[in-house]
Amino acid sequence: MYCKNCGKEIEEGTQYCPYCGISQNEINNISNKESNIWGVLSLIFGILGGLLGLVFGIVGLCTYKEKQNRLMCKVGIGIFIGWIVLFTFISIISIILFA
Repeated sequence: MYCKNCGKEIEEGTQYCPYCGISQNEINNISNKESNIWGVLSLIFGILGGLLGLVFGIVGLCTYKEKQNRLMCKVGIGIFIGWIVLFTFISIISIILFA
């Protein structure tokens, strides 16, 4: 078996690497966590009303498996759609009032 941090050969079933001291179980837990960068970007750009909020949200939905990260992407997409509806409503009202 090899250490998941430093790559040196260690005995099978070893909890801590004798060379670098890293817990082999800790490495597994860290590597299994997803980054939430697409969800955060989707929220930020969705709030700003940018098309990138939609793009980042879709990329995140295609990438993520964790429920919390997928929810962030869905909220970012929803906020973007809300901006589109608001912009459309304001445009229609403006056309009616100023035409």
